[in-house]
Amino acid sequence: MPSSKTSMEQAVVFDRHRFDPRTGRLWAGRREVGLTPRAAAVLAALVARAGELVTRQELFERVWGDTVVSDAALSACIKELRGALADDARRPRFIETRHRRGYRFAARVQTLTPRVSPTTRRHVRSPRRWSSAAKRSWSRCARACGRRSAALGRSSS
Repeated sequence: MPSSKTSMEQAVVFDRHRFDPRTGRLWAGRREVGLTPRAAAVLAALVARAGELVTRQELFERVWGDTVVSDAALSACIKELRGALADDARRPRFIETRHRRGYRFAARVQTLTPRVSPTTRRHVRSPRRWSSAAKRSWSRCARACGRRSAALGRSSS
């Protein structure tokens, strides 16, 4: 579902890219694109407020905290991100520069919601819903582990 604001904890998708702010990992299609930790933190700050201006000062505080760095450090991160995203500063698709103010993430960002696959659902069903063959198989495994009664939900006699 599209959103102008995303949680810092949720992975996001934009264009053909996927970014997980928790890990700082960026993918272009199926290929992982390497980012330095600072560049990943800048990208996380920008996608968290996609469509809005994020001032240079906010980025300095969020990414570098109390460490004093020059404007060149932020510029280097933006340059790295543009290279990783194959973005052009003159015709940006992702990161727009707001002269002397900051940056804006211009692409539409969608939050990536985890899905439970049918295979996963099958493995978490209660034993009462399993087929007879599955129960027999589970019973053999449980017996081997010495937990037959507990696994089948029966009281031990």
